Amino acid sequence: MNLALFFDPLPDELTAPSAAPTTVAAYVTRFAEAFPDWRTADLALIGLDEWRGTAAGPPAGGQHGANRVRERFYCLQRGT
Repeated sequence: MNLALFFDPLPDELTAPSAAPTTVAAYVTRFAEAFPDWRTADLALIGLDEWRGTAAGPPAGGQHGANRVRERFYCLQRGT
């Protein structure tokens, strides 16, 4: 089964190629054009937005909760 059918690619700004080599972002494999092999991952961040029943409807692109977590997580410095 092609899991890419159920997911949206991550925005480019979350894992910019200019990320410092000491940050977690420099070591991230993200879903852009091809879906990464999740079976070889040590950690997978999968976000599910829940907005049913709200008057506001779906959140704006930059307001997804999982992406807010990713923004801060990817800035962390890699341990040795």
